[in-house]
Amino acid sequence: LQEFRLDNGPAIFFFDQVQQPVVKIDVLFKAGKWFETKNGVSNLTASMLEKGTPTKSSAEIANTFDQCGASLEITPGFDFVSVSLYSLTKKLNEALPLFIEILRFSSFPQQEFKQLTDIQLQNIKVNNEKNSHVASKVIRKSVFGSGHPYGNSMEEDDLKKTEQQDLINFYQTCFSPFEIYV
Repeated sequence: LQEFRLDNGPAIFFFDQVQQPVVKIDVLFKAGKWFETKNGVSNLTASMLEKGTPTKSSAEIANTFDQCGASLEITPGFDFVSVSLYSLTKKLNEALPLFIEILRFSSFPQQEFKQLTDIQLQNIKVNNEKNSHVASKVIRKSVFGSGHPYGNSMEEDDLKKTEQQDLINFYQTCFSPFEIYV
């Protein structure tokens, strides 16, 4: 394990013991539910990262990663958001610039935002009919309270009150990497 610190703050942890033709880069952001300004904005912002940049549409992003044998995994959580790139080592030079562009210059296109909110609205309706989902919400609310980030869940009203600009503001405020694992 090697550890470096970039001039702008984030620590980079490099694991070089694994000798495989694949690279995984995890970038962690202090951008989970704990840091939300509006209920659900963390999850929505994370979901929109790969939906467009100033130079690429979501389809172009997906196509580029496919051509590189790479994939992107975005995991929003309670305390942080993790964005991971999986790439063939020999194709990393092709995949890495797009990965960095997504992290630094996501554009949150209005059409993609509308499509995502429609899908999320449908997911909320379906999940609210599942006993396990409802039980999980009730338990978290009972344990943590509705005012705590762990105690609340995004509901239909939260989603309907969220605007594209809310995501852009959250992205600009919270999406600065604090740890990177290679």
